[in-house]
Amino acid sequence: MTNQNPEQIARDTIDKQLVACGWIIQDKNKFNLAAGLGIAIKEYQTDIGPADYVLFVDKKPVGIIEAKRAELGGILTAAEDQAEGYAKAKLRLLDNKPLPFVYLSNGEIVKFTDYRDPKPRARNLFTFHRPETLVQWIGQEKSLRARLQDLPALPVEGLRDCQVTAITNLDISFKDQRPKALIQMATGSGKTFTAITFIYRLLKYAKAKRILFLVDTKNLGEQAESEFRAFTANEDNRLFTELYGVTRLNSSFIPNDSQVYISTIQRMYSILKDTELDESAEEENPNESRFIPKEPVPVGYNEKVPIEFFDFVVIDECHRSIYNLWKQVLDYFDVFQIGLTATPDNRTFGYFNQNLVSDYGYEKAVIDGVLVPYNVFTIETEITKNGASILKEFSPLIDKRSRQTRKKFWEALDEDEVYSGKQLDKDIVNPSTIRTIIKATKDNLPAMFPDRYPVETGCDLSAVEKGCDLSAVEKGCDLSAVEKGCDLSAVEKGCDLSAVEKGCDLSAVEKDCDLSAFEVPKMLIFAKTDSHAEDIIDIVREEFGEENKFCKKITYRSEEDPKSVLQQFRNEYYPRIAVTVDMIATGTDIRPLEVLLFMRDVKSRSYYEQMKGRGTRTCSIEELKAKGTPTAKFSKDHFVIIDAIGVEQSQKTDSRPLEKAPGISLKDVITSVAMGNTSEEMMSTLANRLIRLEKQLQDKHKKEFTEKANGLSINQVVQKLLNAHDPDTIESQKWKVKSEMRGMPPADIEAAIEKANQQLIDDAVAVFNSPDLRNFIIDIRKKLDQIIDVVNIDTITNIGWVKDQEVTSKALIEDFKTWIETNKDEITALQIFYAQEFRHRTFTYTMIKELCEKLKTEKPLLAPVSVWKAYEQLEKTNGSAKNELIALVSLIRRVVGMDSTLTSYDKTVDANFKKWIFEKNAGKHNAFTEDQMQWLRMMKDYVAKSFSIEKDDFDLSPFNAEGGLSKMWALFGEETDLIINELNKVLAA
Repeated sequence: MTNQNPEQIARDTIDKQLVACGWIIQDKNKFNLAAGLGIAIKEYQTDIGPADYVLFVDKKPVGIIEAKRAELGGILTAAEDQAEGYAKAKLRLLDNKPLPFVYLSNGEIVKFTDYRDPKPRARNLFTFHRPETLVQWIGQEKSLRARLQDLPALPVEGLRDCQVTAITNLDISFKDQRPKALIQMATGSGKTFTAITFIYRLLKYAKAKRILFLVDTKNLGEQAESEFRAFTANEDNRLFTELYGVTRLNSSFIPNDSQVYISTIQRMYSILKDTELDESAEEENPNESRFIPKEPVPVGYNEKVPIEFFDFVVIDECHRSIYNLWKQVLDYFDVFQIGLTATPDNRTFGYFNQNLVSDYGYEKAVIDGVLVPYNVFTIETEITKNGASILKEFSPLIDKRSRQTRKKFWEALDEDEVYSGKQLDKDIVNPSTIRTIIKATKDNLPAMFPDRYPVETGCDLSAVEKGCDLSAVEKGCDLSAVEKGCDLSAVEKGCDLSAVEKGCDLSAVEKDCDLSAFEVPKMLIFAKTDSHAEDIIDIVREEFGEENKFCKKITYRSEEDPKSVLQQFRNEYYPRIAVTVDMIATGTDIRPLEVLLFMRDVKSRSYYEQMKGRGTRTCSIEELKAKGTPTAKFSKDHFVIIDAIGVEQSQKTDSRPLEKAPGISLKDVITSVAMGNTSEEMMSTLANRLIRLEKQLQDKHKKEFTEKANGLSINQVVQKLLNAHDPDTIESQKWKVKSEMRGMPPADIEAAIEKANQQLIDDAVAVFNSPDLRNFIIDIRKKLDQIIDVVNIDTITNIGWVKDQEVTSKALIEDFKTWIETNKDEITALQIFYAQEFRHRTFTYTMIKELCEKLKTEKPLLAPVSVWKAYEQLEKTNGSAKNELIALVSLIRRVVGMDSTLTSYDKTVDANFKKWIFEKNAGKHNAFTEDQMQWLRMMKDYVAKSFSIEKDDFDLSPFNAEGGLSKMWALFGEETDLIINELNKVLAA
């Protein structure tokens, strides 16, 4: 239909998805509940208004769908309360109980909340569930997530400690409703046995329906099948296969009477595509294959294997083959995902949301923090400070997301993507950065507010460590940097525990109190955009293990009345955490607010002061208890700003897709067409990209396109591209030519037809001859799509109270100076630095390596990069720590007085090289030829990394590729030795 508004278009898409999933869609005035098992009635009246869709199964209402237009994908969570309201409302003419199944959709994404769950939390779905599934769920006493709460304690007999840890922590992860978990276990430690053990428990106690065991080679699948068949649970003498059906898939047929299915990810992809797969394609893992389809076909809905077919997916060797094309298999199913690997990389940690359940020491002990009326707690991460790079070589295909609809897709990188911290959550979204900050916040809140536990637990966090002598630790000591496994028995009053050396193992230290009982203080998070806020909300709920109402968004774009949410935040228990962009009106009073987390910078001084004013308001114990924090035991006597963006240091002013899986980048498509590749495949691909682009552009951008495209709109350009190879258009052109050339020789007619067809192509692509138009399309696309960086895992580089950091940094530097001074007569490298003629002595890579290893062995907390960061806290540094050896040399030069400012050694070498060349050129036009200069620069770069250069080094890269020592002799002749010795001397000066 034409002239549809965006909401009607979204509903048309939703209708198609529902029909594909087995639902019959009916009008409220023409309904027939006997027409089928699942009926979706539009605009069904409730006592609070018409619901967009009410879902009936077996003639009984079970759920609702709240529909929104596509561009509202970034604010769907704002409609959660509205959808829940319809689910709880009374349906017209029916005396129904609240409906348990609630869906939110804009046609592009589907979010689902099952209100039978212990803590109902929205999750993203590929599409809708089938009616048959909802019938089964309604008939169950508890939902799957509720049944997971009933998992009994693990019998440990016959299990290794690492297996007990992995399964126990995985049970906790399930009970927290975390959708993904990663088990890292060394090869040979029994990963598969561990997996079968917890699969057995899920089938027996959680009554899981089906579990998919996903591998990436046929061999792994066969091994897994053998282990399943040999497994006997220690609480049952029968074989696993006597209790549950196990099927290894080797064709496109999936029986529905098994409980465990073993499949390669390649085969499952082909099954979802409803195509056959030759077994030879399962011989090697897809990650090792060099073949990447030009245009990989995205997975579509397959009614034979609906999204809810499995309850859990276990991914073996998950670090290898779950990305790019194959990731669609995992995104398709509505499941819990458990990864197994011995060697995870950054992508693996990122994909599994850094939920490493086999890391028994994952939780840190929390003690009392220093409480002051107004204090700033800094969380600085590597990527927010220095940015990151996504290398095309290692990540040729990357995740992207539409800014408007938040629909995800993936495409090829044009080139290495280098981004700064300032681009985060605008051009680039790094979920790990958000997660790292939120987790750091969650981990540190108990230390900031140690009294926030129910009285009956009797928790006293000042004595939180149990089984280790803390008698000498005075309240106020900083435990934030205590290394795992520290001997605290000799700690003196006022000590800096960040420098405590390793001594005893605290990995098994128990806690006096249940940290899950901690009551999160009211916290307000400032986000950069509405889309950024959505990302934060999802991660906050997951990291805190809480439900939808725990964290809400308060922005001007919220469909839910923002004043109403503010009122709840101010006076009621939920939400505990609110996320906002810029909705901070003058005079807004939220007295119970105790934490402000800044994840966006603020340039306006007055605006920043307003924000701080919200938290610094006093609040009596009575008011604090009455307005949402019942565990409070004192009046609000302090307020914390958590600065995760550098807002305290920033300068202030007084002012205030059609294609889900493209295999070739848009830039390459346009360039290819402009260079003459006018194949049907390429022109059709470009047309599809432009159609998708047109839907995302604002009117002003469309106008700009038309101006650069010789007056043609995007739709007109697309039509030309599609017509160029359209059979009907070509046939029409053919008959037109024949009609005009009736009576002419057949050869001339055929030539004219061919010319006319080529003219269609030429006319279609002519517009792309303009570099201005090509660059406009490429640039505007970058502005519209966000790259989702799942490759770079962020890490904390600086955390703690601002004043504490300065004290800690000074102590760390003094310890480093003391160690250097103590060892200066024993270690060769240090002797060279301290020698009176140190500028004329050469220290080697091996010397520095040995020095670094000795330092880290004797004083692990004095690792060079840590000391470098301490200097950064106290003084301006020149450059950054490229690696620990360069950092160490730079630090020693600073300590012994060679450099007045901490300067990265490579920068020192660069400066000395320039000075040397300048002196060589004095009185001459050019002392060296260009070939000689290129060789000298290579030598300089080598010294910057290896600290010296010898003749033997010319057999190594990069010299060997350029001719090695013989080339050096050819260029410098008799001066070769002199040049080598001179560079070693002057570059280290």
